[in-house]
Amino acid sequence: MFRRAKVGRHDAGPGWRVGECHPRECLENKAFRGGSAGVVMALKVSRQTAEVFARMLPPEERAQYLAQHKAPDSVRVAAGRAADAIGRAWEAWLREQHAAARTAGIAVVRKVGPPIERTGPGGETIKVVGFGPADFQGVIHAGDGNHWKPLAIEAKSYEGRLQRHEIAEHQRADLEMIDRVGGVALVAIELHDEAGVSLGTWALPWPELETRWRVTVRSKPGGAGRVESRSVGPEELRGWEAQGLYLGRFAR
Repeated sequence: MFRRAKVGRHDAGPGWRVGECHPRECLENKAFRGGSAGVVMALKVSRQTAEVFARMLPPEERAQYLAQHKAPDSVRVAAGRAADAIGRAWEAWLREQHAAARTAGIAVVRKVGPPIERTGPGGETIKVVGFGPADFQGVIHAGDGNHWKPLAIEAKSYEGRLQRHEIAEHQRADLEMIDRVGGVALVAIELHDEAGVSLGTWALPWPELETRWRVTVRSKPGGAGRVESRSVGPEELRGWEAQGLYLGRFAR
C-alpha cells in the first residue's frame, strides 16, 4: 500500500512523452540538467528515480541500468526511513479517520489483507495463498437513515503522482464489484514531494477516478511502437480533497 514513486522532470507517468529523450540519454543530456549541480547529482544517485526510468526500458536492460545508478547505502537507508515515516503517518491518519467515522455513526471500517495459511510448529509460518480485496472493507450509513451500504476503500500513498497500474487488478475488481452492487467504492490518495512534504490528501469514488487519469504516450526504444500510461496528481484530483471527516460526504 505504501510505496515510493519518484517523478522526473520529463515524466508525467511511468514513461516519457513522444519526442523526448530516452531516459538513459536524459540523465546525460545537458539540457535536462538545467537545475543545480545538486539536482544533477541527486538524479545520478537516487534509487527511486532510477527505478522510475528503469520501468521505461526493455526488461533485458533494466538490471544493468539500475546497477549503474545504484545509490550509496546511506542514501538508500535514509530514503527508506523517510518512506517508512510517511507510510506510518498515512496509516495513523486513516485509523483516526475511520475510528471517528465509527464514533459518529457514519461507517464501520476494518483493515483487511490477503488470505493466509499458517504452517509449522504453532502455526508460526505464514503463507499468503491468494489475493485480498481493497485495503479496507466495511459498511457506510445510507443517507435515508434506514440502511447501510457496503464500503470498500483502497488507500495509496505515493511520491509525485499515482500511476493507475499501482492499483492492482484484483483491487480494481473489488472496487468495481462494490460499486456494481450499489455500494461505495473509494480510493484514498496521499501524495507528497521528494522531500516528504505533503501535496494533499484526496478521497474519491473509483468510477470518478477512472475518468481523471492523465494519459501519457511514449515511444518504445528503437521505434517499436508506443506505450500509454495513466496517472493522477493534484491537478487531476482537484475537487476531491479529504477535508474534515472524509467519509461524511459519501454517507448519502
